Amino acid sequence: MKIEIDRSLFVFQLKTLLANKMSMGMLLFWHWTLGGFAFAKKGVAAGIAPDAVLWTNYGLFLGTCLVAVMGSICVSFTLVKPRAYGMVELLLASPLSLRKFAATSFATCFSFSAVNLALHFLVLKLRFGHAPAGAGFYWALAAVLAFAAFILFGIVIMSLRRKDADQLYILLVGIGMGTYAPAMFTKLRLDIAAWLPPALAAAFLLGAAALWFYFHKLISKEKAVLA
Repeated sequence: MKIEIDRSLFVFQLKTLLANKMSMGMLLFWHWTLGGFAFAKKGVAAGIAPDAVLWTNYGLFLGTCLVAVMGSICVSFTLVKPRAYGMVELLLASPLSLRKFAATSFATCFSFSAVNLALHFLVLKLRFGHAPAGAGFYWALAAVLAFAAFILFGIVIMSLRRKDADQLYILLVGIGMGTYAPAMFTKLRLDIAAWLPPALAAAFLLGAAALWFYFHKLISKEKAVLA
């Protein structure tokens, strides 16, 4: 199955994202402000345990940036006033296929988060002289990014069918932070358990299949109603 990205939609989504006050506010406050707070709070311990500073900040990154920022990205550019102009109606009227629309939306989320991740690693490099690395680290990071992207893309899909999208979003963000943050704060070090990357990859594949099935079912149902 060939997956294609629509360039014009990709550019439009990025422009919408960068112009959206909610998503950029989440990025600036929840990620970089809390990251700076972690540097200030743990800076005293740097001489004794440098990893404490590095991994505390990295935990804040995964707990806030990856969950809150990525979620706000999905919600902001995919659910921009959905009841005002009808996201489903726009999708049905669009010449884009469902596969291309979903692939492009996911690519926008993923690429923006990857850039933010690169900026974060740059800050770590400048502050500590090195960025976190180790056996399995980047495989686990890629799996976490992909898994979280599909979890939060699921918020978008479910929100198309719910009026309480904001409450649902807040609930899932809270669950996500509660799930990711403790592990990032306390368990991850320069070496990552061998079972983590394949476990996250398996969860990612299952989540992708489930979300694709639900999304396809949703649009098919809307088409049947409009027909």
